[in-house]
Amino acid sequence: MSASDISLEADHISGIKAPQTKKTLYGHHDIIERLFRQYEQNRLPGGLLLHGPKGIGKATLAYELARKITYASGSETISQVNEQIGAGVHPNIRILRRSPREKAAGFYQNIRVDEVRSLLGKLHQTRGRAGRRIIIVDSVDDCNSNAANALLKTLEEPPEKTHLILISNRVGALLPTLRSRCQGHAMRPLANDIVEKILSDPEITDEVKGKTEISTAIDFSGGRPRRAFEALSMGNIGVLKQLSDWLQNPATDNGQTMMEISDILGNKKNRLEAEFARELLLDWITNEAKSASTPNKTTQNIAPTQTLASSIELWEKANRIFETGDSFNLDLRQSFIVLFDHISSHAQLKLTR
Repeated sequence: MSASDISLEADHISGIKAPQTKKTLYGHHDIIERLFRQYEQNRLPGGLLLHGPKGIGKATLAYELARKITYASGSETISQVNEQIGAGVHPNIRILRRSPREKAAGFYQNIRVDEVRSLLGKLHQTRGRAGRRIIIVDSVDDCNSNAANALLKTLEEPPEKTHLILISNRVGALLPTLRSRCQGHAMRPLANDIVEKILSDPEITDEVKGKTEISTAIDFSGGRPRRAFEALSMGNIGVLKQLSDWLQNPATDNGQTMMEISDILGNKKNRLEAEFARELLLDWITNEAKSASTPNKTTQNIAPTQTLASSIELWEKANRIFETGDSFNLDLRQSFIVLFDHISSHAQLKLTR
């Protein structure tokens, strides 16, 4: 990847520095210290799996580890290492991600097996630079089945002095054999004060932080800096506040609020807000399931088993609604109306227990 390709990421946010260009890692220090200590003790395995919610800094941590190992195992100065990794031209650091289409706009939907094989084939060539070699797969969730199997073969017998760092937003959906070949590290959302430090970076452009107050973006972030950046750049944050308020008590709505929110989110010009709303809804459902699995003993009117079953069913319905809508390019407004109705029914079930 050349320096001119540095921003060519499928999920790149305009005005935000790419993870490989960042020189400061905010949070997650226990994980980076643990991993580098393993490297220093010559115990770092060939396969690492960084997993957790999207947008919490997994890629930033992967590049930080790559910088530290590259500097420690090579003969270059730290400034040379930083400059080359930031520009995407260090020969010992390779990246696998969804690539731009050759003959059309946009990106391929998956990381393809030919791309994996081509990169892995280069590992058997003569080293161009002293030091460890590192492959970052961002994200392994994007690999199709053939690409995942190709990675698996390499993880079973990784080349000497080579580390594969796999990043996953949905670790439960990965091949069990792929997970078992890696040392897993669960990463958690960050505290609000750390998110605030990230958002206060002086290199963030006015294009990003000109539409929404930082405090509001932090409230919506859920400890995920990426989500905070998305909130900063939104022009219609009001509909997300309305959605958050509705989710406080969805059982009592007479349908009018659901329709108003769906109308706004279904408007094509509010596509970013609609994507954000999807995550808010899925997070809410996840929290419902967690709450039902560890019920409050003082809440005797709720049957935990039935509530948990309802939450799991709601999760499956929500993902099916969104996946079907994406596959067939269905009306977003209608998709939200259907899901809101399911959420309302779930909330009413809790009231009757």
